[in-house]
Amino acid sequence: MSTNVIYAQSVYDLVIRKQPVDPFELQTTAKSFYKSIKAIGIDNTSIRYEDIDKKIGTVCKKGQSIPIEMRAILAFVARHYYRWDDFTMGRLENHYGLPTTIQNILGNTGIFKKNGNILSLRCISVQDIINDYLS
Repeated sequence: MSTNVIYAQSVYDLVIRKQPVDPFELQTTAKSFYKSIKAIGIDNTSIRYEDIDKKIGTVCKKGQSIPIEMRAILAFVARHYYRWDDFTMGRLENHYGLPTTIQNILGNTGIFKKNGNILSLRCISVQDIINDYLS
């Protein structure tokens, strides 16, 4: 079985380091990750990035060992890019190996706003996703 390794520094920097990232790089990473899991599955897809803070060099995570919030951001950006509706979300969350909804995973970030008992999408561009995530 083949495996695919995707360079995902932008996702690491955004989710783990809480740093602003280039929206084009994040979008490209999300598209590559989506294509990989559709072609060979989440368990055969890996990401790699440089762990600058711990000074341990290149880190490679595969499938379910990729932090859940990183997988959720990748799925959310792919959903945004391809303009999928809510019906598609359950399948997308399954493909990404997420144990709950993207909205539950990212609900504590600024991406969604509370509208009564419902969380509504706040962002309309990848740059908005980055800004709202970091807010």
